[in-house]
Amino acid sequence: MVRHSRFSWVVGALLAFNWGCAEEEPDGSGTAPPVTQTSADEASGDGDGDTGTGTAGETTGDGDTGTGTAGETTGDGDTTGDGDGDTTGDGDTTGDGDTTGDGDTTGDGDMPTCADLVCGQFADCVDSPFGAECQCDEGYLVDANDECVEDLTCINMRTLQCRTDVDDGSAVGIHTSVQYCSGNPVLGLDDTDLILEEDQGEGFEPILAVESRVTVIPHEYVAHLYVAIDVSDSVQSSGKLPLVRDGLQSLLTTLDQQTQQYRVAIYAFDGDLSVFLAETGDLQSAITALDGLPQYVGPDPLSTDLHGAYAWVLRQLDRDQDVRRLPNENGTLTTGTMLVISDGDDEALKVPLQTAQDELERTAANVITVGLGNVINYTKLSELGRDGSFSALTDAEIVPTFDSIATRIDQLNQSVYLIGYCSPKRGGFATVQVSIDEADELARCTFNAFLFEGGCSEDVFDPALQCAGKECGGAIVACGTCGANECCYEGACQVTADDATRCGDDDDLCGAQERCIFNTLSEDWVCVSATNNPMTTGEFDPLDPSDDMPCEEVNEYDGVTAPVLCDPASYYCDLEVPIAECADFTPIGSVCESSEECESGACVYGIFGGGFVPTCAADGVRIYDTCVWGSIEARCESGAYCDTGIGTCQPKLYDGWTCSDTFGDVMCSSGNCVVPELGTEGVCLPANACYYAGFPY
Repeated sequence: MVRHSRFSWVVGALLAFNWGCAEEEPDGSGTAPPVTQTSADEASGDGDGDTGTGTAGETTGDGDTGTGTAGETTGDGDTTGDGDGDTTGDGDTTGDGDTTGDGDTTGDGDMPTCADLVCGQFADCVDSPFGAECQCDEGYLVDANDECVEDLTCINMRTLQCRTDVDDGSAVGIHTSVQYCSGNPVLGLDDTDLILEEDQGEGFEPILAVESRVTVIPHEYVAHLYVAIDVSDSVQSSGKLPLVRDGLQSLLTTLDQQTQQYRVAIYAFDGDLSVFLAETGDLQSAITALDGLPQYVGPDPLSTDLHGAYAWVLRQLDRDQDVRRLPNENGTLTTGTMLVISDGDDEALKVPLQTAQDELERTAANVITVGLGNVINYTKLSELGRDGSFSALTDAEIVPTFDSIATRIDQLNQSVYLIGYCSPKRGGFATVQVSIDEADELARCTFNAFLFEGGCSEDVFDPALQCAGKECGGAIVACGTCGANECCYEGACQVTADDATRCGDDDDLCGAQERCIFNTLSEDWVCVSATNNPMTTGEFDPLDPSDDMPCEEVNEYDGVTAPVLCDPASYYCDLEVPIAECADFTPIGSVCESSEECESGACVYGIFGGGFVPTCAADGVRIYDTCVWGSIEARCESGAYCDTGIGTCQPKLYDGWTCSDTFGDVMCSSGNCVVPELGTEGVCLPANACYYAGFPY
């Protein structure tokens, strides 16, 4: 097994160092000589014109022939001699400084290759035009003994989630992971290790830990592991899938024995992507399901859509965490890890590499890759393994590789912290950054202090006090989740809101076969069904295509048209004809011209913009997928809104987070965005009910 960083292939063109390695004797004796580090000026002269003394055959500088005695080197690296081991050719040098007549640097006249070198632990051998050399893994450096050791001064922090509490003064929470650059966890942190700074537009200033009640909060969380396995023909024919199965079963068995709660999903990809195992918290069932992996045949085995599988599964991983947090008022904390396994790079060219790289930049999830076979076949895959890039060069290394990955996943989960503090801010927007010993990457959160006031104390960060009497929710600490078809309101699980609740011009906040319209009687947006008339106190029969009354002539208020009188179960209001009329929904999969004509409200080109014509999707666009194509804007799935500025669906925001007048109420999970007068940004405020049914853990 080889474990390397995504930077391990970069070779400095002007460096020729061998460290942490031993060059084998050419005579096969097995005795490795010491490794010498040299540069162009490091033999017996420094190249500045001074004269130095060297042994026969050693050179510095350019190796040109000049005047001198045998074995001596002039200041510019010129050498003379009688040819007894002296340089008469070009005199080029590499790592150990030894030269032969042709300027090569090994005893037999050849530059060293990786077959000649034995690199120590945490180092890989890399071939280059200047000869092979050992390079430390990312996060390791060379010590005085020429060994790669962990760099304990290199620390990375990654923000997993930002949290605020609008009911308890000015409490802010930062859910973050803290690792050394090697990927190993930074363990045992407490409030004295943390450096907190806030910026409100004039630069970051330190926050006093005592005054701000900085606390590392004990917490539990759900760890998600999503696996994407290459099942293309090259992997199938190589006979590696049974070993991949064994390795994954060993990995899941190890995780199942831990106290940490895990959820796992498994995807198979070739030229297309398939669900091998839907998300489950039963790891034993996942282990059993993997028995069928060697026999699995995908829909397009002659191709490999690595980039598409990578991007889609990563979006799915983040999306599944979001849709579970939303109905529970942040009642659960989560982490995510994606594991991608392949024997090669992308072949399909359906999705560009940049898309995969953009998803990696966007996500806070851990991403680990596993390459099978020769590393030259999957260089791009290795680069995409931000939190671990593993290689199983031989079949015998496959299962042990997955055992090492189980250790890495456990380490990543040990490095997660929930940090809370009381902000001194009482208005406007501010950014907090958390660091540890000048960490290379910091955890940052930007929050809205519009509602902040006094009253924050250590009690806000005590799970026992905050969760007493609650079955769900928890603005800073996490107090629990609700079951299916329930949502959390004021710490209690209840069914989703009914017709009478405020919906903020957002159909997603209404139930099935309901629409959100402006009620001129209550001067508010409300959910209505086919049996409720929003304009009167009576009832009406919904329109169908046989009715003569245009379907858009009612419910106009302040220039807003809400064409909802067509029966939402079967019809939509066709505004493209001279006189608007109710029309049948366009069937799923059929060509569409607008999202309104699709029952799902989603006329789409595809996840990554593929396809030649838009078609009606079965469901709303999923979180993080594209929702805008030219003039077509698609409805997002429940719990999300279409951010037309970036063109993708984004998860709705929690109470206390910033919303804007551009999108208004649809941004907030409460359907209640309050923007101050003359302002462009506001804050999501609590509503009098909850709207989204949860997915139970």
